Amino acid sequence: ENLRELSNFLDGHLLLKILDQALDKGLADSSEILKQKLNILSQTNMNDMARTVYEKLFHSSNFPSSIEEHLKKVQQRQEELEKKLENFLKFLNHKEMVETMKAEKLFNLSYIKQNLEYGEEDLENLFKYSKFLYEKGEYDLAHNYLFVFRRLSEKGEKNLSALWGLLSIEILKDNTEKATELFIKMKDLIDQLPTNTEQLNQRAWLINWGLFFLFKSEKGQKALCEFLDNSHSLNAVLVLCPQVLKYLIAGALLTRNKEVLNNALPIIFQEIHTYDEPFLKYCYELFHMFNFEEAKKSLPEIEKHCSADFFMNEVKTDIVTNAKVLIFETFIRLNYSIKIEDIGKELGLDIDEAEIWVVKLIKEANIEGQITEDHKLIVSSAESSTNLVPMMVEKARELLVRTGTLFSRVETLEEQRAEKKENSSSQKQSIQLAYQLLEN
Repeated sequence: ENLRELSNFLDGHLLLKILDQALDKGLADSSEILKQKLNILSQTNMNDMARTVYEKLFHSSNFPSSIEEHLKKVQQRQEELEKKLENFLKFLNHKEMVETMKAEKLFNLSYIKQNLEYGEEDLENLFKYSKFLYEKGEYDLAHNYLFVFRRLSEKGEKNLSALWGLLSIEILKDNTEKATELFIKMKDLIDQLPTNTEQLNQRAWLINWGLFFLFKSEKGQKALCEFLDNSHSLNAVLVLCPQVLKYLIAGALLTRNKEVLNNALPIIFQEIHTYDEPFLKYCYELFHMFNFEEAKKSLPEIEKHCSADFFMNEVKTDIVTNAKVLIFETFIRLNYSIKIEDIGKELGLDIDEAEIWVVKLIKEANIEGQITEDHKLIVSSAESSTNLVPMMVEKARELLVRTGTLFSRVETLEEQRAEKKENSSSQKQSIQLAYQLLEN
């Protein structure tokens, strides 16, 4: 189910990466996974892997004629491209010459055209060959040639395509650091695309690809959370891939980024009736209904969901723990007096451990409060406090003012409309009178 949701925005090789882990961890029926792998492989140039999967699935090495035909075409295509690029590849593989040109700042298309008689056609064939090698699973070689292509190419659209290829390769090689750097570079390039539609589509793809390193490094978490923390990216999520909301919530919980979570809440409240999903339910109950018991009931479902998810299974403990902490933090902000003993029971801690936990929480969450001798937490109601009660009162006042303004505006518009009707009626009468005079 998770794969179906993501497949519209992931490259086939990235889908294979997810299927391999699902197979290793027994997250689904092995024969079903192998069928899906074979279906994806039939659209790539990975001949050897296709043969292996077919043999595992059908326990036979007698391949159908369609597969044999595809394998032959792949081999022919490789020979054609290598023949066209024979001389250009010899030049690129001459490391000493290339390094000298780079040092002298001569490794550019203009110089190569004038002095080595290689041109844009060779560069176009290099792009095609790089893509072919990628489809064949020869990621290192594809990476090298894509990198060269980007350095020499003067075409912005092809440069962005090459960057997508480099990002995919770094993800497939589990190189989180470099993948994050490319992600940051790509989000800036996407902002420069000529149309809003292109930007929207590319952002949706980038958000989905970013999931591969969101839960693997602090730098990756920060990069994706910053990318999601703006209206353009949230629009892409809402319009094209609302299924990503659960990952946005999980990432915000993992990094304790309340700003990202708060900005996403309107979309979450809007989509809660469309997606029966524990992360959305958790946020809805906690921040919309303020129903803490129902929010806590979502935690086991969240843990179960994380356990079966490719991206979240390795950090499920941190996600669930932070989700639980956020419930208590919100509860503390909404209550003046709370027994430390009650908090300890919920957390499975004795009263001393619970007291230490609460002290740490009010410090980290910037809550003004103190613990009394009878082991109660007293939350300050001073104006400087970040207690949610005065915040909610202020929001209610703002809503009342805005509602009044809206009603006034509607009344004004109605009056203007009525005046227009009267003017129109009088104009009609004048025209009719003029016609009568003319007839007379």
